[in-house]
Amino acid sequence: MSSLIPRLLKSAGKTYEQKIMNISDIQEMKIEVLQGVDKVIQEAAQFCGDFERYSYLWLEDREYSMEIFLEYGRQLEMDELELIANKDPEAPQPCPPTIEAFREQIDHYEALYLEIEKIEPFQIFNAWFQVDVRPFRQSLLNIVRKWGNMFKDHLVTNVTYSLTDLGNFIRKADEGLLQVVKEGDYDGLVNIMAYLFHVKERTATTDEMFEPMKETIELLKYYDMDIPEEVNVYLQELPEQWANTKKIALTVKQQVAPLQANEVVGIRNKIAAFDLHIALFRDIFRTYDFFKYENAEPYILLNRINGDIERLERDMSIIQESGSLFEVPVPEFKLLRQCRKEMKMLKQLWDYVFIVRTSIEDWKTTPWRKVDVENMDIECKKFAKDIRLLDKEMRSWDTYMTLEATVKNMLTSLRAVGELQNPAIRERHWNQLMSSTKVQFIMDKNTTLSDLLALNLHECEEEVKNIVDKAVKEMSMEKILRDLNTTWSIMEFEHEIHAR
Repeated sequence: MSSLIPRLLKSAGKTYEQKIMNISDIQEMKIEVLQGVDKVIQEAAQFCGDFERYSYLWLEDREYSMEIFLEYGRQLEMDELELIANKDPEAPQPCPPTIEAFREQIDHYEALYLEIEKIEPFQIFNAWFQVDVRPFRQSLLNIVRKWGNMFKDHLVTNVTYSLTDLGNFIRKADEGLLQVVKEGDYDGLVNIMAYLFHVKERTATTDEMFEPMKETIELLKYYDMDIPEEVNVYLQELPEQWANTKKIALTVKQQVAPLQANEVVGIRNKIAAFDLHIALFRDIFRTYDFFKYENAEPYILLNRINGDIERLERDMSIIQESGSLFEVPVPEFKLLRQCRKEMKMLKQLWDYVFIVRTSIEDWKTTPWRKVDVENMDIECKKFAKDIRLLDKEMRSWDTYMTLEATVKNMLTSLRAVGELQNPAIRERHWNQLMSSTKVQFIMDKNTTLSDLLALNLHECEEEVKNIVDKAVKEMSMEKILRDLNTTWSIMEFEHEIHAR
């Protein structure tokens, strides 16, 4: 600032700033002010550091934390979350939270709220710099309240939903169980049995739910949470209504016992007939052509049989449902399940068949001199590895065995083709090979891999090796002869007449 004010005395030469900077008292004052500012910064930083322990309140996702709490019954540490993410056997196991676990969480945030509320509204640093902490403190209190209310709201929602759901079920069950069922009314009997089944299914959990519900409501009242009036009404009336529903169910079960006995006989007959039908279907299933490699249209047959199995599975579900309602033990129908399993295996196997077929057919069009034996060999080995990883139950099937043999034969043939690409091979050697295999073709630039595979090279690999070895030796001899010819063709001899 002092540098901006012009001097009145023009001859002074120095600016006010330069003059002031030479005054020692002002220098000391400047140093003192700067030191004071540094101290304020240090104290403010230390004050902010005290709030780091609250950082999880605004950094963590409340909904995700709630999901973890509901699944594992407590808040997990970071290393425990990593174990779960990595599916480690030592990871924490799911465990629903108890009412005490909810109480601990709510108490934690209540105590935290009181702790933060005690923070002074104003902070003075270095005796002169005042900061208004109230906006930050209020924001922090709001966040803490949201965390605490999250657990309270869940309890309120859970209690309300559970009691409302039970009330609706009791009303519907009472109406359904009090229906009159006449002999021959199968649909009516099924409805009655369904209600009896559902009452039986809910008995264990419902009998034990009322005391925890009362404890939950008492806990919520302790924290001054508003409980819907209908919840209090439900909690007073539902235990008696539930006991009455169980009595009705017991009475109705005795009344429909004769009708149930008749239906049980019918269900057992259906089970026996269906079991026989499945056995016959299984016998026919094993004869279908999709087990044979030569099947030209396997997917059409697979789709048709899949539809048949789906219809049988629907029939099985109906029988199982009836058996469950009328308390009739139903077998697993393992033959049908085996058919379904084999259908999945067949689909997977035929996918591999077509992958191998299309790959080989594509390779066959390659001119034999351009055949990349190395890459094709790698692909075939990959096919062989994938095929070996298929379910072991497939290994007795013709489709699997032929596919495996096709890949193995291709590997052998590729080795032979690699041998035949040796530059030592001449036309006479091809003639020898064709003579051995009894297959004739014209060897020229248009010859493809398909022509060579027609020689069934996988069956005469040893013959190919012998021919190639012979060709290599002949080429070596030809080279020696050419060298001799070159040497001797330029050789000049001198002769003299013998004295005798």
